[in-house]
Amino acid sequence: MKCQTMMWVACAGLLGASGCDVRPVDGEGGSEIPSEVQAAFDNACATPGCHSGASPAGSLSLSAGSSDAILSATSSTGVPLVQIGDLYNSYLALKLLPPSAIPADAPNVSGAQMPEGPARPEEVAVIISWIAGLDVEGLGGDGATPCLGPESLPANLNFEEHVFPIIEGGCILANCHADGDNALILPDGDAMGTYDMLVDAPAARLETANMMDPMVTVLDYIEPGAPDQSYLWLKVTNTHREVLGGGGLPMPPGGELCPSDMRAMYKWIYQGAAP
Repeated sequence: MKCQTMMWVACAGLLGASGCDVRPVDGEGGSEIPSEVQAAFDNACATPGCHSGASPAGSLSLSAGSSDAILSATSSTGVPLVQIGDLYNSYLALKLLPPSAIPADAPNVSGAQMPEGPARPEEVAVIISWIAGLDVEGLGGDGATPCLGPESLPANLNFEEHVFPIIEGGCILANCHADGDNALILPDGDAMGTYDMLVDAPAARLETANMMDPMVTVLDYIEPGAPDQSYLWLKVTNTHREVLGGGGLPMPPGGELCPSDMRAMYKWIYQGAAP
């Protein structure tokens, strides 16, 4: 089974092939939508003719002030649109995943995989991370979670300049992958050596698990073009245990990466993991 945590999102047909097809559930919605998630909705979803205005698609407005409805509505099949902390019981997340990657016991969703429209990787990173239960606030960090990567995301990212500082500061210098009993020891100060050990390189834990259980799918640490099939990304988003054979602590061990570092890593992998 492959764990898919990040795919596209776009306003056209966001929650269904022919509209959201939602209905309210008893009770009120949860907490307010975080500002970073609302910004992602604003850019990708709450646009004219989509999930905004007087007649939003599927009668679901994702505009500021009304987007809380997504926390208190289900699809026509009864699956919550968003169940914080539970990707595989969130209709929105299931619509973003390729059918081949959804666990067999996950709820069924109707219509084609979303989206239909332009790619918005940065907005997707925020929305899915939020559904997974991660803190998505504070692009610049809050002091407790300093950012290690670029202050702003350029059009095209490369490993040495934009991603290695995140890996080095969050993984190597954090004494997690520098020495000891860890199955992956990364070379300190060696960007290209680290790159070669991560990109198109099978995850050691999954290789070991596969030897004991052939049902375990061995994911690479970094699968160029596919963050959702990259074991390193799953570790960063703390969804690695959802992969058969996955385990260990999330990365980095001292706490989450700041949101802008997560976006940089996601966008870099999606763009093809350039050295």
